[in-house]
Amino acid sequence: MFVDKTGQDIEFCKEVFVNDNLNATICGLLNGQGGKILFGINENWIIKGVKLNWKELDLFQIDLDNLLWKYIPQIYPENIQLNIMDTFHDNTRKNIIKDLYILELNVYQSNYMGIHLGKNFMAYVRENGQNHCITHQ
Repeated sequence: MFVDKTGQDIEFCKEVFVNDNLNATICGLLNGQGGKILFGINENWIIKGVKLNWKELDLFQIDLDNLLWKYIPQIYPENIQLNIMDTFHDNTRKNIIKDLYILELNVYQSNYMGIHLGKNFMAYVRENGQNHCITHQ
């Protein structure tokens, strides 16, 4: 967990999978102040990148969309933004590393006055960079 200078909650992920942890983090950010999830950057802000071909990137986006369709109430495009950025061999930004990316998933605070339920009707909140389930399993 990391909180930047603006107080934004940042989660660092090593692997690009749509799983229960990602669901909990998105749900917690929606139910809180929002934040971002970074794939391919570690907690020390060192760029590692994630190795994905275009097919894998497309499948991640499809899996993410399928996850978000399960949220109650519905998540709107203004609540989620996925940025896919190339990585480079040097600072000139001319030598792109093929199939190595940084993914930034911005989750913006919802205007909904209640609690968002994620996959399997589970609700999460974030406190001190941790996801906490607030529904019974």
